[in-house]
Amino acid sequence: MIFESVTIGKNIKKVCANAFKGAANLKTIFIDDLTVKANSANEYRVLAKSKGFIKLGKNSLKGTSKELVISVSSKAEKKALRKQLKKAGNKKAKVLVR
Repeated sequence: MIFESVTIGKNIKKVCANAFKGAANLKTIFIDDLTVKANSANEYRVLAKSKGFIKLGKNSLKGTSKELVISVSSKAEKKALRKQLKKAGNKKAKVLVR
């Protein structure tokens, strides 16, 4: 099966290890709008600890395209995902706020 984009629903809290491993044709991941928004660094820390943001499992993006774009709804979520990209296996992926 070849797919170029994936939408992760707002009820998904974690992408398990090896979920998209080897999906070289995957170009875009859309993460649906979460109702969680952080307006300050303090709120960001609280939300991150309460698992309000999606978590990427080990090697979940390994083998995906180096031009992979992950589209999120907030700057705080972008920051949380950027920290996880190396562990997920694609540190060159771009995270954009829509």
